[in-house]
Amino acid sequence: MALLDDVKRHLDILSSDEHTNKKIMLIIARAKNYLRRFDPTLSDSDFENKNDFVNSMLLDYCRYDFSNASEDFSENYKDEILFLRNQYKVKMYELEKQEE
Repeated sequence: MALLDDVKRHLDILSSDEHTNKKIMLIIARAKNYLRRFDPTLSDSDFENKNDFVNSMLLDYCRYDFSNASEDFSENYKDEILFLRNQYKVKMYELEKQEE
């Protein structure tokens, strides 16, 4: 529930009714799926770490999605998406080197 509260705070949503919470949870799920396209190894704890780049991207994607503008996210955050993708590539490269 901490991530739900963080997203609601980020979106300035004060309501705690069930309908609002379900809507925000769906947005969070879409955000996680979207970001995992660029790094499939992301875990739920990666998204919940408040001091992490991935958490910040999740919050921003939720803001775009909540505003019905998720299609603009990839254009406006292309540098951050590229950074996330490159982090994943480095992670995979290091794993391959360890296996050799």
